Amino acid sequence: MANEFTFSGTFQFLKSLARISAVATTQATVSGTQCNDGTQSVGTSYEALDFGDMGTTPGYVMLQNLDPTNYVEISSDGGATYCIRLKAGSSSVAGGIAVFFNNSLTTWGARANTAACLVSVRAVAP
Repeated sequence: MANEFTFSGTFQFLKSLARISAVATTQATVSGTQCNDGTQSVGTSYEALDFGDMGTTPGYVMLQNLDPTNYVEISSDGGATYCIRLKAGSSSVAGGIAVFFNNSLTTWGARANTAACLVSVRAVAP
Protein backbone atom coordinates (compact mmCIF):
# COMPACT_ATOMS: atom_id res chain seq x y z
CA MET A 1 0.00 0.00 0.00
CA ALA A 2 1.29 3.50 -0.80
CA ASN A 3 1.33 6.67 1.27
CA GLU A 4 0.82 5.11 4.70
CA PHE A 5 2.30 8.18 6.39
CA THR A 6 0.62 11.60 6.12
CA PHE A 7 1.50 14.84 7.87
CA SER A 8 -0.37 18.14 7.64
CA GLY A 9 0.70 21.28 9.41
CA THR A 10 -0.28 24.94 9.57
CA PHE A 11 2.36 27.66 9.91
CA GLN A 12 0.73 30.98 10.73
CA PHE A 13 1.91 34.36 12.02
CA LEU A 14 -0.01 37.63 12.28
CA LYS A 15 1.34 40.70 14.04
CA SER A 16 0.45 44.22 12.96
CA LEU A 17 0.74 44.11 9.17
CA ALA A 18 3.22 41.23 9.04
CA ARG A 19 1.56 38.01 8.03
CA ILE A 20 2.49 34.47 7.07
CA SER A 21 0.02 31.71 6.46
CA ALA A 22 0.91 28.36 4.94
CA VAL A 23 -0.49 24.87 5.09
CA ALA A 24 1.79 22.01 4.14
CA THR A 25 0.94 18.36 3.60
CA THR A 26 3.24 15.49 2.81
CA GLN A 27 2.70 11.78 2.26
CA ALA A 28 5.20 8.95 2.16
CA THR A 29 5.34 5.24 1.70
CA VAL A 30 7.09 3.48 4.58
CA SER A 31 8.69 0.05 4.44
CA GLY A 32 8.46 -0.75 8.16
CA THR A 33 5.41 -1.68 10.23
CA GLN A 34 6.33 -0.31 13.67
CA CYS A 35 5.04 2.86 15.31
CA ASN A 36 5.42 4.49 18.73
CA ASP A 37 3.17 6.86 20.68
CA GLY A 38 4.61 7.39 24.13
CA THR A 39 5.49 9.88 26.81
CA GLN A 40 9.00 10.00 28.24
CA SER A 41 10.32 11.79 31.31
CA VAL A 42 13.53 13.56 30.29
CA GLY A 43 16.03 14.64 32.94
CA THR A 44 18.56 17.48 32.93
CA SER A 45 21.40 15.46 31.41
CA TYR A 46 21.48 13.64 28.07
CA GLU A 47 19.33 10.54 27.72
CA ALA A 48 18.38 8.56 24.65
CA LEU A 49 14.86 9.01 23.29
CA ASP A 50 12.76 5.85 23.49
CA PHE A 51 11.18 4.88 20.17
CA GLY A 52 9.73 1.60 21.45
CA ASP A 53 10.02 -1.49 19.26
CA MET A 54 11.58 0.53 16.42
CA GLY A 55 14.80 0.70 18.38
CA THR A 56 17.08 3.63 17.65
CA THR A 57 16.30 4.37 13.99
CA PRO A 58 12.79 5.77 13.53
CA GLY A 59 11.63 7.23 10.21
CA TYR A 60 9.22 10.12 10.76
CA VAL A 61 9.33 11.70 14.22
CA MET A 62 7.11 14.15 16.14
CA LEU A 63 8.30 15.44 19.52
CA GLN A 64 6.41 17.80 21.84
CA ASN A 65 7.40 19.27 25.19
CA LEU A 66 4.54 18.81 27.66
CA ASP A 67 6.15 20.84 30.46
CA PRO A 68 4.69 24.27 31.32
CA THR A 69 7.95 25.68 32.74
CA ASN A 70 11.14 24.25 31.23
CA TYR A 71 12.37 23.86 27.68
CA VAL A 72 13.83 20.62 26.30
CA GLU A 73 16.80 20.36 23.95
CA ILE A 74 17.10 17.61 21.33
CA SER A 75 20.37 16.12 20.10
CA SER A 76 21.00 13.97 17.04
CA ASP A 77 24.64 13.18 17.82
CA GLY A 78 24.64 11.59 21.26
CA GLY A 79 24.62 14.85 23.22
CA ALA A 80 27.57 16.68 21.68
CA THR A 81 25.29 19.28 20.04
CA TYR A 82 21.68 20.21 20.78
CA CYS A 83 20.20 21.34 17.47
CA ILE A 84 16.49 21.61 18.40
CA ARG A 85 14.84 23.39 21.34
CA LEU A 86 11.27 22.57 22.32
CA LYS A 87 9.99 25.59 24.23
CA ALA A 88 7.95 25.25 27.40
CA GLY A 89 4.18 25.41 27.17
CA SER A 90 1.70 26.93 29.60
CA SER A 91 -0.80 25.52 32.05
CA SER A 92 -3.33 25.05 29.24
CA VAL A 93 -1.25 24.58 26.06
CA ALA A 94 1.63 22.16 25.49
CA GLY A 95 4.99 23.53 24.38
CA GLY A 96 7.26 23.35 21.38
CA ILE A 97 6.81 20.80 18.61
CA ALA A 98 9.31 19.34 16.15
CA VAL A 99 8.38 17.14 13.19
CA PHE A 100 11.13 15.70 11.01
CA PHE A 101 12.33 12.76 8.93
CA ASN A 102 15.23 10.89 10.49
CA ASN A 103 18.02 10.39 7.98
CA SER A 104 19.29 7.10 9.51
CA LEU A 105 20.72 8.74 12.65
CA THR A 106 20.70 6.44 15.65
CA THR A 107 21.69 8.68 18.55
CA TRP A 108 18.60 10.85 19.21
CA GLY A 109 18.42 12.11 22.75
CA ALA A 110 17.20 14.96 24.91
CA ARG A 111 17.88 16.96 28.05
CA ALA A 112 15.59 19.25 30.02
CA ASN A 113 16.45 22.68 31.36
CA THR A 114 16.39 23.02 35.18
CA ALA A 115 14.03 20.10 35.96
CA ALA A 116 12.74 16.90 34.37
CA CYS A 117 10.08 17.33 31.66
CA LEU A 118 7.57 15.05 30.00
CA VAL A 119 8.04 14.77 26.24
CA SER A 120 5.55 13.22 23.82
CA VAL A 121 7.53 10.90 21.51
CA ARG A 122 5.71 9.77 18.38
CA ALA A 123 7.37 8.00 15.47
CA VAL A 124 6.81 5.60 12.60
CA ALA A 125 9.24 3.22 10.98
CA PRO A 126 11.16 4.44 7.92
